[in-house]
Amino acid sequence: MWLPFLPQHPHNHSHNGHHHHHTTTTTTSRVQQIQLLVIGLCLICILPTRLFLKSQKWRFSSLGLPLEEAEAALKKNSKTAKKLPIINNTAECRYFPEALFQLTNSLHDNPEQYALRPWKLLHAGPKYPAWHFPGLSSQLLQTTFGGKHVVLTGDSTLFYLVRWMQTLYHNVTLDSTNKLDDMWVDTDMTVANYALNPDMDWQVGWADDTLPQVGPLKDGTHIAWFGHRGDSTTPGKDACTFEPLWDHVRVIQPHIWMVNFGLHWLHLEGEGRDVPLCYVQAWLQYEDFLEQVVRVAQESNVKLLLFKTTNKICTDHFRGDYADGVARYQRPDTSGDALTKCHHLIRDLIPSYAQIPTEIFSAKNVKRYCQKAVMDEFGVKDLNHRLLEFVQHKQRQLVQEDATNNLTIAIYNDHDLQSCTYSAPEDGRHYHPLNLMRIRLLGNMIQCLYPHDDDANDKDHHNN
Repeated sequence: MWLPFLPQHPHNHSHNGHHHHHTTTTTTSRVQQIQLLVIGLCLICILPTRLFLKSQKWRFSSLGLPLEEAEAALKKNSKTAKKLPIINNTAECRYFPEALFQLTNSLHDNPEQYALRPWKLLHAGPKYPAWHFPGLSSQLLQTTFGGKHVVLTGDSTLFYLVRWMQTLYHNVTLDSTNKLDDMWVDTDMTVANYALNPDMDWQVGWADDTLPQVGPLKDGTHIAWFGHRGDSTTPGKDACTFEPLWDHVRVIQPHIWMVNFGLHWLHLEGEGRDVPLCYVQAWLQYEDFLEQVVRVAQESNVKLLLFKTTNKICTDHFRGDYADGVARYQRPDTSGDALTKCHHLIRDLIPSYAQIPTEIFSAKNVKRYCQKAVMDEFGVKDLNHRLLEFVQHKQRQLVQEDATNNLTIAIYNDHDLQSCTYSAPEDGRHYHPLNLMRIRLLGNMIQCLYPHDDDANDKDHHNN
C-alpha cells in the first residue's frame, strides 16, 4: 500500500534537541534542560505514533473507506453493506481491507513462493480470525469469471493482463492434459511463467493485432480489453476520445469493469516525452474522468467497478532520452529549466486546441501539471493518491445519498505488487513476469467484492 505519511525516526528529534541546547551549571538552566528533555521524550513517543496512526488509516484504505467505517456500515444493515467494498461473509471478506493488505505484502515480498499458491495467515491477531485466499487455479478462474462479462478499459498495463488471461483460458479449456491444477498446485512463479510463455514474449505468442479477449464461451464468460496502447496509438484525438470506449461498455453491460489510463498522462515535456494537450486536460480533470466512469458504470448495470492504480515507474530502467529527461526533471540544478520549458511548450499548444476551454490551462494549472505529472514514481503516487480520495468520497456518497445504488466501487491496487526486479531494462513500467500474480489477486478480490447473491438475476438481465 502507498503510505504518504510515514513515521519519522524518533532519534532525529532527540538529536536535534541535543545540538541546540548546551549544559550550564545554574539551577535554572538545569531545570530548563530537564523540562526540554521531558518534552523531547514526549515528542519521541507521541509524534511517530500519531503519524503511524495516520498511515494506518491509509493502510486500510486500499479499497476506499477505512476499515472501521466500512465495518460500522456493515453492522448497520445488509442493504448498506452491498454498497461497500466488503460483501461476502467469510473471514477474509469481512476483514478484507486488512486481509488484502497482508496478502499484497506477502505477494510483493516473496512472489516466487506466494504468487500462485494458496495463502494463509493462521494467526491474524486477536480481532481477526485466520485468513485463507485460494491460489491461481482453474477453480479460481471459474468461480470469479465464470459466466460473467468482464471489461478492462485502459492502456497497455491492462492490455497485457487480458492477454495473459486469454492464454490461461486457451490452455485450461482447449487442452485437457494441461490443467492449471495439475501444473501449478505447488509451483514457483518463474516455473509457471516458463510453462505458459517459454519465450517470455510480451504477446504470449499471440499476433500483436489480435484483440485480447476470452470467449464468449458456452457458459457466457466473456473477458475483453478496449483502450489505447502507448506503442500502437499516435497521441492525438483517438487517444483522448473515451466515448467510443464507453460505448463498448454500454453494449456489453459487463458485470465487472476495470479502468485505468494513468501512465499515458504523465510527461517528460521537452525532454523526450511530449504529450498532446488533451493528456494535460485529462490529468488536470482526473476526478471528472473518474466521475464519468462511475456514470457509465451505473448506466450499464455494472455490479463491480474497479479502478486500477497506475503502475509503478522504475526510472533506473530508463535509457536514452527518457533517462536523460527524467534526470533533468529530478536534479536540483536542472529541474527549474525543465519546468520552465514544460510550461512554455504546453502554453504554446493552447491555440491549436480550440475545442478545449482555455480556462482549464491557466498558468497555475499548467505549472501544477508540469511539476506533479512527471513520468516518475512521484507522478504515479500523486495520481494514485487522487484516485484513493475520489473512491473514498464516492463510496460515502453512494451509501449516504443513493438508496437505489447497486454498484460496488473499489481499487485494484496492483501497484504495490510491482518490483523493479520484474521490469525489463529500457522499460521500467510494465511487469510481465507478474501477470499471473496480478490475475490471482484480481480473482481473490472479485471473490470477496462481487455480490454473488445477485448472480442469477445478473445472468437473466445480461442475457436479455
